[in-house]
Amino acid sequence: MTDSASQPDDRDLAILPWPTAKGLRGALQWLGIALLVALALFVITGFLLLPVVPV
Repeated sequence: MTDSASQPDDRDLAILPWPTAKGLRGALQWLGIALLVALALFVITGFLLLPVVPV
């Protein structure tokens, strides 16, 4: 653990918003949140463009 040169990945993982101890669960949680936000933006823009684009 003390040799940071042999494990450069620790610095990259420290930047991520979820703790590495949770691992996959945290990653799936953030992925789910990102998908919900993307879906919400897609629906909102769809309703905004609905009157503009003729169907």
